[in-house]
Amino acid sequence: MLQYTDKLPAVVDSSGLFTEEQSQDLASLREEISEAWDNQVVWRTFTEANFSVLNNIKFPTPASKYHQATREQLVFYEQTILLSFDYREKQIDLAETLEKLEGSEGYEKQRLEVKRDRLLFEIEGMKIQAKDRIRELKMWSEIKSGLDDGSFDTKNKDTDELIHLTVRYCREASLIKGKTNDIGAVTNIVGQATTCLMECKRRGITGQLPPECHKVLRQIRDR
Repeated sequence: MLQYTDKLPAVVDSSGLFTEEQSQDLASLREEISEAWDNQVVWRTFTEANFSVLNNIKFPTPASKYHQATREQLVFYEQTILLSFDYREKQIDLAETLEKLEGSEGYEKQRLEVKRDRLLFEIEGMKIQAKDRIRELKMWSEIKSGLDDGSFDTKNKDTDELIHLTVRYCREASLIKGKTNDIGAVTNIVGQATTCLMECKRRGITGQLPPECHKVLRQIRDR
């Protein structure tokens, strides 16, 4: 349990918000809440990352999954750095508040005590966020390592992107069944699939496409 959260029951009781019975109920849940607090997953799990974020419709190839994993990792890295700035500011706010508390009294002192407790809780929350951000950064690294089989360019996303987009749009086009009122969406997907297929043909790389893409091309021609 993080140090400040050990003091939370007393802090909560002193607020005057809860009845004696409610305070007892909270106290009885302390161990359970402590475990949940320490083990919480703030962001995505390994399963979510692999099967929700890197799903086989939007990211159908190992290369596309790899480069999206890199993007996710970089976003998390940036947010981790920004969190460190916020943490430093909270520490300054806390130091200022503690300094002001020394010479305060009455309502001013009470307000500063509330501010101190809020800051301490926010700081502990930031520590939990930092812990989980590091976990997710490592998770994306593990995912990238599992995807990197040497068959694609890990440095330049554009190298394999045409194949990725062609397969993606073909899969989306294959999901169109029967009549639909959303003509704009159909036109967009079919247009993207057709354009990518024609460019693959122009570059002479249709052999790299899975059979489903050739099937979609025939369906488009028959429309």
